[in-house]
Amino acid sequence: AEAYKIAAGEPVYVLVLQGQTVTGVQQFSAADSLIAGPAFTVTAEGSLTLEAGREIILKPGFHVRPGGAFHASVRTMLRTDPPRRVAWQLTLYSYDRNGKIDRKYQFTPELPLLERACHYNAAGEVVETRDRLGGRTLSHYYNYTAFGQLAGAVITEGGPRPLWNDIDYRYNDAGLLDTLLLTENAGADVVAVIPYRYHIRDWVTQIGDPESENAPFSAAYEYLPDGMISAAGFYHPGAVSPAPYRYEYQYDGLGRLTGADYFRASGGGWENVPAYDVDALSYDANGNLLRLRRKKENG
Repeated sequence: AEAYKIAAGEPVYVLVLQGQTVTGVQQFSAADSLIAGPAFTVTAEGSLTLEAGREIILKPGFHVRPGGAFHASVRTMLRTDPPRRVAWQLTLYSYDRNGKIDRKYQFTPELPLLERACHYNAAGEVVETRDRLGGRTLSHYYNYTAFGQLAGAVITEGGPRPLWNDIDYRYNDAGLLDTLLLTENAGADVVAVIPYRYHIRDWVTQIGDPESENAPFSAAYEYLPDGMISAAGFYHPGAVSPAPYRYEYQYDGLGRLTGADYFRASGGGWENVPAYDVDALSYDANGNLLRLRRKKENG
């Protein structure tokens, strides 16, 4: 089992509720928007109150059964005095006779129970994980090469394993990942081919092409002589802020990270800006990270 705090009194501006069943008295609030549905049900014994500072959206699949109570209101004062919440998350595990995870249960306040079941083949390789969340089931299926390398994976909402993969993994003669193939339409159409490139020491130097929009994600890595990463650049063409960005890393004499400088693409080069820098790292006597500070988008 493990439990940890996932928020520390942080304001809630937008709240999305889905895949939940209300059987008792519950209230949800958001400073701006609150969206409920799909797959959100208030039972006959349930009572639900929704509050938002600007709008409340009920999507198809939101149901209040006869006998259930539902109240919704827009309160503009929430915009200047946003609700805050401190949330804890508890995860429980069960294991099979071989010591592998058999079931995982994740409990989060105000969210439905997440249950994951894991299935393995005779070689101990995971071949399926099945997640159940709020009445929905999502399955991940995996297959492997004769050498035990991951060969493919596919995701489906319930049902048996499809005959195709959503992603295929290809390897070079050294056994290193060479290419990822992303497909759609039941594996009939290849939508992205992502090559991997390596240093003579087999350190990965490039994933995809950071200067191309053809891959959903690309990265490039530079190394120090001892193998520590000195810089890494990333490009997410489909992201909200897709411009390429880069981090340059600093280490102490023990090889512990001491800082990371953020750079953004500008005029064909890189501009060092104060946003997203990482500093103020500290470690215990065993070298375990105790704390760090990461700056916001405005520095």
